[in-house]
Amino acid sequence: MKYYTYKLKLGLLNILSIILFIFLFCLTLLIVDDLTMFNINFTVFLILVLGLMIVHELLHGLGFLSLGKINKNNITFGIELEKGIFYTMCKESVSKLNIIVALLFPFVLIGLLTYIIGLVCQSGVLIFLSIINMASSIGDLIMVIAILEMPNDIKYLDLDNTNGFTIISKSDLSKEKYFGIRLENTGKYTDKIKAKDYQKIRITKLSKWLLLVYLVLILIVIIINV
Repeated sequence: MKYYTYKLKLGLLNILSIILFIFLFCLTLLIVDDLTMFNINFTVFLILVLGLMIVHELLHGLGFLSLGKINKNNITFGIELEKGIFYTMCKESVSKLNIIVALLFPFVLIGLLTYIIGLVCQSGVLIFLSIINMASSIGDLIMVIAILEMPNDIKYLDLDNTNGFTIISKSDLSKEKYFGIRLENTGKYTDKIKAKDYQKIRITKLSKWLLLVYLVLILIVIIINV
């Protein structure tokens, strides 16, 4: 049994996220007749975007728990805005099916389904938020594609790398190439290889300051519009 630690290519993923956002928004403009629905209150929009990011990560957590075999204490959340990420990590090994479900939960529930509901209800807010969510899910989708290509008996494990993950497998994956991720490390797997940082919620110092600036911006916009 060997472990393979992969790292996401964040620069590439950020570019793909922007491209996906532009594509989805342009597609929506072709579908929607009444463009006035996108006249969204800026203050409400800022608040909803922050809430969307939090809900996105909570849904990842629910995705891990959905198959009923994960200790909830091993699921952690965090924010590293210096890397441009909110994240959810599972500090115990899970099956291939479990990680795919966990990765797709936000994309499906507050992405695809919310987008369809927004179109039916003619809600610009729901449509725009769902597009943002689907575009920001590009890393999840790249991981799903890579994991689908891996053997069915793999185990997934988050260690302490917030933009990486570890795969445990009997098969030799060292020569396999996956789009959007790169192999960082590999070796023999033992029980000693496990996460050391078990903070339930971790927000970096810079992220706290950036969130404070974001909240102040919302407050200023509210005061200006009063």
